Amino acid sequence: MPATGPVTLCIRAPGPGLYAISLLHDRDANHRFSLWHDGVGFAGNPTIGWWKPHARAAAARVGDAPTRLRITLNYRRGLFSFAPIDR
Repeated sequence: MPATGPVTLCIRAPGPGLYAISLLHDRDANHRFSLWHDGVGFAGNPTIGWWKPHARAAAARVGDAPTRLRITLNYRRGLFSFAPIDR
C-alpha cells in the first residue's frame, strides 16, 4: 500500500454479470489472512462483524466496459469490531 492516496486495482471478470467481490490486505506479507492484523473489504461495503456477509451484500454488477468500485478496507478495532484504519 502506498503511504498516501488511493489504491487502484484492475481485475478482469469472465464476462458481464453480478459478482461477489472480496479484497484482502495481507499487511505482513505472510500469504495468510489474520483477523488480528490484516484488512478485509467487500463490494457494496457491507457492515463487517464476526461473520462473512451474504454474497448478495458483497456483490457488484460488472458490465462490458470497465466498472469502477470503491471498496473500503476494514481492520480489527478492539476486541469485537472492525472499521476503516485511521490515517
